[in-house]
Amino acid sequence: VYLDETELRPAGKKRAKPTHLKMVALVVDEGSIRTMGERMEAVMDKNFDWPPGDFEFHGRDIWHGNGYWGEKSHEEKLQVLEDLIAIVAEIDCFVAHSTIDLAKLHEKYDGKVDGNAYLLALQFVLAKIDAYQSSSALRVVVADEKHEQELRAARMVGRMQRFGAGEVPGRKLKTIIDNLHFVDSKASYGVQLADIVAYILERRALAAKEHPNAQAALERMGSSIWAKVRTYREPWPR
Repeated sequence: VYLDETELRPAGKKRAKPTHLKMVALVVDEGSIRTMGERMEAVMDKNFDWPPGDFEFHGRDIWHGNGYWGEKSHEEKLQVLEDLIAIVAEIDCFVAHSTIDLAKLHEKYDGKVDGNAYLLALQFVLAKIDAYQSSSALRVVVADEKHEQELRAARMVGRMQRFGAGEVPGRKLKTIIDNLHFVDSKASYGVQLADIVAYILERRALAAKEHPNAQAALERMGSSIWAKVRTYREPWPR
């Protein structure tokens, strides 16, 4: 289970406060993990004769042409994203996600738990994954490093495994084994691919006016992702 999260902001307002936090999980069958890595390396080799030493796929950087993507044309950057989403369509995997409505969270709890949005999103997405095909799989969870949240998140998952007690009362985890494994995303193709999925979902949710080619690519990629979504949590609180 590879995790990444993204913050949704109003279209055209880069400095606006985020309205939602979305946690995305890419759940890959162990038999497809090597294939996933090989396909991502092929995309890397297709685009760079000699990849930078700190290379990683990051959705926002690709879309905006940041860093070593700056020399790529818009068409080339869109093709990179489509090539990566095609891997999701190819391998044995599914997508799950949860969303926290940050304004409603602030209102419901008078701002006292604003800093718990990440933990709530994590609890909800793991509970959804745990309930999906729960009799046929054991799962290991790998997440991008979040230094300020790692210890709290690990303790919460431990409580969920023992008692079902997360940030709010919930499901006792049966299929999530061990605890959370936090890694530098540069070292995990799975986390990088989860980031790409999360960014495409974010970009589609913005409802921004895109160039027709970009809009068409977003629709294709979004359709491929949604075909792989097996479970999700409606935005919370409602």
